[in-house]
Amino acid sequence: MKARRQQEAITWCRDALELDPNSAFSRLILARVLDAQGDLHEALMESERAAELAGGSMPFAAHLGYAYARLGNRAQAFGQGRRNPEKYTLRPNGFCALVPGDRWG
Repeated sequence: MKARRQQEAITWCRDALELDPNSAFSRLILARVLDAQGDLHEALMESERAAELAGGSMPFAAHLGYAYARLGNRAQAFGQGRRNPEKYTLRPNGFCALVPGDRWG
């Protein structure tokens, strides 16, 4: 994504969050764009908030795991899959993907 388009996306997400600060989806998209820009710490903060708002549901927890991994924190990245092991677990595939029903380690 080009830098200008990334900044537009950030503006749109922040505008959406002004209307609904509890929108997990807007926070997830914002986190993804911030990550693409290289703002990993702010992306992690938005990912954490999105996962919290979404109740730890799989897509949000998966992205939170990815955000931790991007900052080099493997333990917390893998921990996202273990929060609700009856629903999903995290596989050590380098992408921190959460796979429903899969179990490892």
